[in-house]
Amino acid sequence: MSEMEGTRRVQINNSALRMIYAMSFIDLFAVGVIFPFLGPYVKSLGCTDTQVGIFGSAYAALQVISGPIIGSWSDIRGRKSILFVTLMISTVLYFLMGFCTTLISLLILRLLLGIFKHTQTLNKAIITDLTGNDKQLNMAVYGRCTSFASIGFVFGPMVSGHLSEFDNALQYICSLTAFLFVVNTILAYCLPNLKPTCSRQNRTARNELKIVVQDLRAVNWTNHWGAFLLKFFYIFVTTMFFSTQPFYLSEMFDAGKLEVGYVISLVSLVGVICGFCMSRFTILFYGVNETATLRTYHMFLLLTICFIGFLSVRNIFVFALLLVPFGVCNAVLRIVTMELVVAKCKDHERGSLTGASDSMMSLGRFLAPMTAGILADKSSTGGVMLYAALFSLLGTGVAYHLYAIDKLEAKYHGDGDKTD
Repeated sequence: MSEMEGTRRVQINNSALRMIYAMSFIDLFAVGVIFPFLGPYVKSLGCTDTQVGIFGSAYAALQVISGPIIGSWSDIRGRKSILFVTLMISTVLYFLMGFCTTLISLLILRLLLGIFKHTQTLNKAIITDLTGNDKQLNMAVYGRCTSFASIGFVFGPMVSGHLSEFDNALQYICSLTAFLFVVNTILAYCLPNLKPTCSRQNRTARNELKIVVQDLRAVNWTNHWGAFLLKFFYIFVTTMFFSTQPFYLSEMFDAGKLEVGYVISLVSLVGVICGFCMSRFTILFYGVNETATLRTYHMFLLLTICFIGFLSVRNIFVFALLLVPFGVCNAVLRIVTMELVVAKCKDHERGSLTGASDSMMSLGRFLAPMTAGILADKSSTGGVMLYAALFSLLGTGVAYHLYAIDKLEAKYHGDGDKTD
């Protein structure tokens, strides 16, 4: 009987993981549809470039604040129920956005989305719940999930470009985005019921926010400072690169929009391939028992070399070749920084820590475009690449420090075992 229950549990987990993969693809596909159109549309309402930047930063700022709260709330109420509710709210908000004709109404809906749209955060928490403490399995599942999400973001902007040519393009784009969120809401409803990692017996809706705050304060954040700092450095430097890349290609190589599109697609393609091959890549080059800190150190070092290469080359084809190792770093760091976060967390902290991790990413996305814009105004897009290289070098130093600590701890435990 226990063997049959174990087999059934594995089947349920596999089914749930496939739904998570589908939801990750659809979520990034929907983001890819709305994201390229939104900035130019806001500017068409009479906004300046600074106001457009503030419009995007406001969304990221609310993601920073709401990420840990939504994650911790899912620890209490259960991942499935919170994911279902947030997807329903996001569906309505995206649909209403299609009828916005003023900046104020668009901004209000965008701010509400910044509070409630946390699909990737909750998906990651569900993956950790389903795979348990198996680090190798976690790595493989995160890699596949990232790959499916990357595929969605490759195709989303293409669809957005075609829809942008129609009259009332905003309605078409927002309606499609809302429909995609309806599909994800149905998938969330079909997920198996996962037990909350915190008991919710005798808890009412009135005191749950208080419990969320208490849970967040109870987490030992000093154990995770390195992982969060590396998460920030990773997203900060890559966002600086992506926000500057079209202008840099145009300025340095006189590249047109078609060439820029192919270059961006190349990075996404490399990310997809890396995601699917992540487990084999790690075993081939690092073995089974390697800690994530060593991979993080190597990837930050390679990322720094790539930025120096971008500054040095004067040929767009050589630049495109450098994008291959850059794409590898981008894909690997997205996964291993998450591994660093969950490696030391307790069961009841998973939602809070994954929410806080995504908040660090949102903080990086909030600061990077503004920083890149200021640096580009004061120097050039090449200056942005230089500062990105410096921040990447800082990340390399932090990663090496964490790796050295892991080596000392492993040596200490090894000597302790021999003494025993």
